[in-house]
Amino acid sequence: MDVIHTPMDKDFRADVKAIEQVCVIMNNSARISIIIIIIIIIIIIIIIIIIIIIIIIIIIIIIIIIIIIIIIIIIIIILPLLLLLIIIIISVIII
Repeated sequence: MDVIHTPMDKDFRADVKAIEQVCVIMNNSARISIIIIIIIIIIIIIIIIIIIIIIIIIIIIIIIIIIIIIIIIIIIIILPLLLLLIIIIISVIII
């Protein structure tokens, strides 16, 4: 059985080629979209990690400052008391 090529067959083949090209373009753009989405997710994760590190550093600095302030307050409160104790001991020894 011979295949008879009509002008419609040529149009159909051209349509199929056009559809194939569209599919290839869509496939490539889908790959590019997936790559872009992965890059954006990686960037977001990196930003979140940096923010967490900055927050941890700030918390550590605040804790260190609070400890220093507490030590200073203890020194300010205890030094006069120690001096008073020394004075009392010396006066008791003298008397």
